[in-house]
Order: sequence, then structure tokens, then C-alpha cells
Amino acid sequence: EAVEAGQKYVFSQKDKFVEKMGADLAKVNQEIDRLATKAEKAKDDIKADAETKLKALREKSSALSGKLDHAKEATEANWEEVKSGCQKLYDDFEDAMKNARQWWVEKFGE
Repeated sequence: EAVEAGQKYVFSQKDKFVEKMGADLAKVNQEIDRLATKAEKAKDDIKADAETKLKALREKSSALSGKLDHAKEATEANWEEVKSGCQKLYDDFEDAMKNARQWWVEKFGE
């Protein structure tokens, strides 16, 4: 399960937070790669739409990855702000993935 928004990670748990979120991100990136492989075999109109969606997901993933790199360097003074920013990006990314999964099922039936 993804990092829970309600779960409190204090500064002393920074490494755990970054590790957990990084592992979740890696799993989702693998899913994006699987979807991309399947999209390559789709009809042109659906393929183009899928590629647009996959590009947007990869951009969100990249932004979150950068934010996680920043979180690794967070200090106790800025931890809450950095953690909140990571969580917001992660939640946005998860919402985008949920929408992509739903679209995928509608278009491909899987």
C-alpha cells in the first residue's frame, strides 16, 4: 500500500519515508512500462492517446523522483514542508494513475 497521507513521519523517520515512497514509485513506474509495451500494439488512434497519457504519467513520476531526491537532503527545519510537497505530488501521481488504469480498462478491457 502507498504511503498514507495520514501517517505521520517525523524527521527521524525521513529515511523510512523516502525509502517507502521510492519503492512505491518504482512499482508504479514498472506498471507504466508494462502499459507502454501494450500500447505499442494498439490501433493508431488509441495508441496516440495512450502515448499522451503515458508521457504525462512519466512527467509526474520524474517530478516526484526529483522531489524525493530533495527530501533525502531535507533538514529538520524544512522537513514538514518537504514531506508535504512529496505527499502532494505522490497523491496527484496516484490519482493520475488511477485515471489511466480506468481509461486503460475502458479501451483495452484489461
